Amino acid sequence: MDKGIWREISALKAIICAAFLLLEGIRDLRRREISPVSCAILIICGIFLQLCRHELSWGSVLTGAMVGIVLLGLSWLSKESIGYGDGLVMTSIGVLFGGAKTIQLFCYALFICGLFSAGVFLLKKAGRKSRIPFIPFLIPAYCVMMVTEVMGSR
Repeated sequence: MDKGIWREISALKAIICAAFLLLEGIRDLRRREISPVSCAILIICGIFLQLCRHELSWGSVLTGAMVGIVLLGLSWLSKESIGYGDGLVMTSIGVLFGGAKTIQLFCYALFICGLFSAGVFLLKKAGRKSRIPFIPFLIPAYCVMMVTEVMGSR
């Protein structure tokens, strides 16, 4: 296939991920849950694209999935202080984007979440034990990641 179709597929992958994060972020804010079905669909899309395109090494795909699997383990160990949904979403994104981008996205989201949490805590709007949904922070983190990627490719 020519390069044009793969560029379109990469753009489609970015749009699918953005839509997924937006939908799951809203669901996490409103209901404090995520859809395992939409996560499974994203995982299937990631595997299908990997089989067709071989853009990433299978090691990278596994590393990306491991980010979410580690979060699932931490969720279990912490008796869900970290939600299972966070781990499922990160596993899905990890399969789609591989290890490096998934770790980058996770770090950006943690930083943004930390800033928000510090602000809420300092304004005394929440306490130390307050629960803050994590998935909504993946949306601005994803935007930052995409902007830095576009700026870096110029």
